[in-house]
Formats: sequence, structure tokens, C-alpha cells
Amino acid sequence: MANLPPIGLALSSPSIPEGIGPFLVGTLSAFDPDGDAIVWSVSSPDFTIIGNQLFISAGVLVDLEGSSVIAYVSASDGVNPDVTEVFPLT
Repeated sequence: MANLPPIGLALSSPSIPEGIGPFLVGTLSAFDPDGDAIVWSVSSPDFTIIGNQLFISAGVLVDLEGSSVIAYVSASDGVNPDVTEVFPLT
């Protein structure tokens, strides 16, 4: 049987306050059908992931006036290509 990639990537809260980081955005979750450990990564230095928690990085200014912030988060099981989800934060 083939090893399957993680599925169901989710973020517990898409709402963030304005201000200067660091602060917690929310908790990431996903399911790996094969029970493989999930390793998280994010494409922008404006974000930091510790364990399965997504943070706005230290010193990053969040200003939501008329726009949203977008986090591109990837989950890897170490076997399959990364699975990426786009999370618009408002």
C-alpha cells in the first residue's frame, strides 16, 4: 500500500490582532493517514512555527487596514511532497 500525504490542514483561528509580533496566530492541525509524524513549515519570515503553533514573528508589524495577511503553511510527513494550505488572516 502506498504511503499517503497529510490531509485536512487547518488553523484554529484565522483572526489576528493588529500590532507588533511576536504573538500567537493559532494552532495548526492535520491528519496523516499512515500515522507519520507531521513537520510544519511556513514560506515567510513574517511567521514562525513552534511545534504546531503559528506565530507572527518578533518585530513584524501587522496592519490590517484594508488588507489581510496571508500565511502559506506546509505539512510534511517526510515521505511525500509537502502539502501546502493558504490561510488568509484577518
